[in-house]
Amino acid sequence: MADSKAHSDSSPGGIAIALQDVQFAYATAPVLCDITLSFRPGELTCVIGPNGSGKSTLAGLMVGLHTPTGGRIEVMHAPLATMPHRQRARWISLVPQRSLCSFDFTVMELVAMGRYHGTGATDGRRLPAADEAAIEEAMRLAGVSHLANRLITELSMGEQQRVGIARMLAQDTPVVILDEPTASLDLQHQLELMDLLEAIKKQGCCLVLITHDLNIAAQCADNVVALHQGRIAARGKPAEVLCDKVLGEVFGVRLQARGDTMGFVLNRKSAD
Repeated sequence: MADSKAHSDSSPGGIAIALQDVQFAYATAPVLCDITLSFRPGELTCVIGPNGSGKSTLAGLMVGLHTPTGGRIEVMHAPLATMPHRQRARWISLVPQRSLCSFDFTVMELVAMGRYHGTGATDGRRLPAADEAAIEEAMRLAGVSHLANRLITELSMGEQQRVGIARMLAQDTPVVILDEPTASLDLQHQLELMDLLEAIKKQGCCLVLITHDLNIAAQCADNVVALHQGRIAARGKPAEVLCDKVLGEVFGVRLQARGDTMGFVLNRKSAD
């Protein structure tokens, strides 16, 4: 990650984050039902599904933004529900789908927030040199160094998304959740992001990527989870999930997949 170190507490054979019989509802409207999943270090799992299937809610649950109405979530074998906020920030980070902040923080200030879990230095004190170096490296890797003194509110959606990626790199957690991280990125930055995620994964990071881009899921994921109407419709390797049967049931269309050395090339055609 930002300081180029592997996460020694992420055993390659272990479970980084686990959900057991998780339920969630807004008021009386159920959103997720009977979600049982596990995610391992050194793997990238893509979560796919149509709008309203519960993907972003699932991301919020896994980082503690929402509280399950039933079931249990563990991060690094510890209950998320009782985990202190600073410990949670050391273990799991989120790159959100929407803008990071509506206040006039600079890019440098926002990325620096990713380091506060280690020092608690939120009162204007200077961060240690190692933290400052990690922040600079994170901004360099995300391609936002030239924006360091710009206000986050002045940036385009794509630039804000790259700042979110920089903050995630600076936070340097063993579990990373990304909610539609390529949605506002141009093609060059999409490719650069996927290269970054591959490098993070090789260091032992557990990556969960919420995406509508089935080509990314086909070509980059180790595992794919398909959600439909708040339930798990399918899970497995990309070749097992990205097939006409599953995608027809989940998206209501037929998708023709052709295997080649680059993974799956997905061509949309009319539904029956």
